[in-house]
Amino acid sequence: NECLNTSACGVSGAGTCANTIGSYTCTCNPGFTSPAGSSPTCIDTDECLPGGTSNCDGNATCTNTPGSFTCNCNSGFTGNGTSCTDINECLSNPCHSSLATCTDTTGSFTCACNAGYTGNGTSCTNIDECTTGTHNCDGNATCADTPGSFTCTCNTGFAGNGVTCTNDDECTLGTHTCNANAVCVNTPGSFTCTCNLGYSGDGFTCTDIDECLTSPCDTNAACANNVGSFTCTCNAPSFVGDGITCSDINECAANPCPSTAASCVNTFGSFQCNCKTGYTGPNCTDLNECTSATSPCTGANTMCVNTLGSFMCPCLTGYTGTTSCVDINECSTNPCHAGSTCVNTPGSFTCNCPTGLVSHAGACVLPNVDECALGTDNCDMNANCIDTFGSFTCACNAGYSGDGVTCSNKNECADNSSNCHMNADCTNIDGSFTCACKAGFTGDGLNCTGVDECMENTHTCHANATCLNTLASFVCACNIGYSGNGTMCTDIDECSFNVCNANAMCTNTPGSFKCKCNSGYSGNGMICTDIDECALGTCHVDSTCINTAGSFACACKHGFTGNSTTCTDINECLSKPCDSSATCTNTPGTYSCVCNSGYSGNGFTCTDKNECALATDNCHNLASCANTAGSYTCTCNTGYNGDGTTACVDINECMVGTNTCHASATCTNTLGSFTCDCNTGYTGNGTTCLDIDECTTGIHKCHSSAKCTNTAGAFTCACNPGYSGNGQTC
Repeated sequence: NECLNTSACGVSGAGTCANTIGSYTCTCNPGFTSPAGSSPTCIDTDECLPGGTSNCDGNATCTNTPGSFTCNCNSGFTGNGTSCTDINECLSNPCHSSLATCTDTTGSFTCACNAGYTGNGTSCTNIDECTTGTHNCDGNATCADTPGSFTCTCNTGFAGNGVTCTNDDECTLGTHTCNANAVCVNTPGSFTCTCNLGYSGDGFTCTDIDECLTSPCDTNAACANNVGSFTCTCNAPSFVGDGITCSDINECAANPCPSTAASCVNTFGSFQCNCKTGYTGPNCTDLNECTSATSPCTGANTMCVNTLGSFMCPCLTGYTGTTSCVDINECSTNPCHAGSTCVNTPGSFTCNCPTGLVSHAGACVLPNVDECALGTDNCDMNANCIDTFGSFTCACNAGYSGDGVTCSNKNECADNSSNCHMNADCTNIDGSFTCACKAGFTGDGLNCTGVDECMENTHTCHANATCLNTLASFVCACNIGYSGNGTMCTDIDECSFNVCNANAMCTNTPGSFKCKCNSGYSGNGMICTDIDECALGTCHVDSTCINTAGSFACACKHGFTGNSTTCTDINECLSKPCDSSATCTNTPGTYSCVCNSGYSGNGFTCTDKNECALATDNCHNLASCANTAGSYTCTCNTGYNGDGTTACVDINECMVGTNTCHASATCTNTLGSFTCDCNTGYTGNGTTCLDIDECTTGIHKCHSSAKCTNTAGAFTCACNPGYSGNGQTC
C-alpha cells in the first residue's frame, strides 16, 4: 500500500493517495497537478505564472504558495489583492503645503511647485522675480517680491500701474512744494526749485535778499531794498543818473554865481564861486588896488590908477617909459621963450630970465606985483584973490557964487552940485555942504555903502531865522522847520503832516523832526521795510515761524507742544493711536505704527497675516500649518511625529501598536500610514477579518476520501474511515 507513504503523492497535502492493486493513484488537491507521463504524484501549481489561475488584480502582486497563492496590492493601491483600487495620495497632502500642486497618478502621484515657486514639489521656495530680473516692472518702478509673485509700484514722481510709468509734471499739476518766490522745473520723477532773482534759499524756502547790504548802488546814490529787488536813487540835487551810475551835475552851466566878476568852479557834488583877479567880497566888487597900504606900483616916478578889475601904473608928468620911468629933458625941445635960459629939472624944467627980469607971456619982463599978497585987491571976503601978471582976479570960493567982488552963499544941495552919494543926505552950510549917509548906509557921505546888519548882528531877526542883507536894510526868513515873519518864528510840528513812513515813529525836534522805524521794521524812518524775523532764526527749532508785518509768530510744529519759545515733543504713543496689534514708536514731532510680527497693514489697521496661505511659514513639508492670531502652528501630518518645523518622522503604527488592523490581519507600515491585510484564511478589509470556511467554499485541499474540518484561519483534513493518509492524500 503505497499510500502508507505520506509523500507518495508529493508534499503533504498535495493530493489524495488511493491504493490500487499493485499501484496507487493520486488525486491532486486544488493547487496541485499531476504531470503527464510521470508516476502518480502531485506538484504545486504556480497559479502566478502567466496564464495561471490566480485571480489577483492587475495592480497586485501574485505570490505562489504550496497549493495556493496570495495577492497583495502593489504600492499605491489598496484592497485584498483580488481587487485593488488606486490610493489618492494627494488626500494626505504629500506635497509642499499650499506651495505645490499634487496630481494623483495610477499607483503614485506627482508634485509640481506652483507658479512663482521653484523646487521638486515636496520642497518649494519662492522665486524672487525682482532679484532674478524676470519681472516686467517699468524702469521707473520699484519691484517688490511677494510669495509666489511680485508687485510693481511706480516710483515717487511717476504715475501708472507699475508696468507702465509716466513722469508726473509736478510743476504743471501744482503738486510741487516750491516757494511762491521760486521757479519750479520738472525733472524725470521729481522737480527742482530755484529761488527767483532777488531771493535766496533752497527753493523750498526763499527769503528776500537785502541787496543794499552789498552796496550795489553808486557811492553817490541811496539804496532802498524792495521785496525781491532794490532801487538806487542818485543823491539830489548834485548828482544825476540811474542810481547804479551817478554823474556829478555841473552847476556852473546854469551860471549860479551872483556876478560876472566871479568864476564858477564845479566841484564834486557842488560848486564854488571865486572872484576873478581884481575883484573881492561876497558880490565880487572891484578891488581898488591903489588904496592898499602898499602901492602895487613899485617903479619910481609912477602913479597908481585903478581900473575895473585891475589897475595901471603910468609914468608921472615929466617922465616917460614902459618898463621904467625916466625924466623927460624938456629943454631939448626949446620950450623957453627968447631971452630966457632953459634949465631941466626932475620931471619938469624952468626958464630963467636975466637977473631983474621974469618970464611972462613968452618974454622976460619986469617982475609982477602981487596985489593979493599985498592986500590991495577988492575981492569979497568969501572970494579967492588970484594974482595975475600985472593984475589980479577974484573968484568966489567954493560954496559961493558971484563975480568975486561980491559973493553969496551957494546952496549945493538945491542945485545938485554937491558930490554927496546918492544914498546920503546933503545939508547946506555957509560956503559949503555936508554929506551924511542915510540910515542903513555907512561912509563919509561921499561914498556910502549898505550896512550889513546881518554881519554886524544889528538885525532884529529871530534866533531861528536867517538874516538876508538888502540895500539899506535886511529881511528875516524863518529857518526850515519854523514858521513866522522872521522876527518871530515858531517851530513847525512836521509830525502832524505824516512825514514819516507809516511804520515809523515821528518825533518833533526844534526846527526839524526824527523818524524811527517801529520795532519789527528797518530803514531810515522815511523808508521802513519789514524785518523778516523768521530769517533770523528767532523761533524754536521745533516751531514754525510766520513772519507778519512788523512782527512774527511762532507756532510749535505738528507733534510738538509748548509756548513757541520752547517746544517739546508730544509722545503720541501715550494715547495709543495704533492698532492693538501694532507697536507705536514715538519720534520727534511724530510717531510710527508698525504692525507686530504676524500681522500686516499700515499700523493703524492690522490684520492677521495668514502665514499658511502666504506660504511664509516654516512648517515641514510633512506638517500641516494652522494659522493663529499673529502667528501659526505646525503639526506633523497624521502618521508622522515631530515638532512640525524641523522634522516629521514617519510613525510605524505597526510597531507601536497604534494601527487598527484586525487581530487576524498583517499590518504593513507605509509613509505616514499603514495597511492591513487579512491573513491567509481570512477575508476582509484588514481592519475586519472573517474566517474563510475552506470546507464550505470548496477551496480546501482535503482528499476526496477525507473529511474537511474548518478551523480558525485554516482547515484540517482527516481520511475517512477505511482510508489512511494525511487527509490530503488518503
